[in-house]
Amino acid sequence: MKNDSELAGLFAAFAHPTRIAVLRCLLKHCRTGRKFGDLSTELGVSPSTLKHHLDEMQIAGVLAREAQGRKTILKLDLGALSEAAAQLSLLCCSAELEARPIYKDPNQ
Repeated sequence: MKNDSELAGLFAAFAHPTRIAVLRCLLKHCRTGRKFGDLSTELGVSPSTLKHHLDEMQIAGVLAREAQGRKTILKLDLGALSEAAAQLSLLCCSAELEARPIYKDPNQ
């Protein structure tokens, strides 16, 4: 399992509504990717704001940028997304096993 700092960085990639919108849009275009300008227009987000959010996602390792001439194609790293889901599952399952709450009947 990744350490807490790595997990925090990974989950921070999705810790904003704009990043969730980027995730949804890029999942729809996971084979072809999306041009930066088209993504900005589709989401109604200014280029500078979008760049900030994309930088955060790239730092976390869930976004790849591919230069095609003067255009930038954005794609999700589906392997990294699968890893994020697996890490969350491990975290939740280990916590469940370690600290199962004991049910106490309030009427007793």
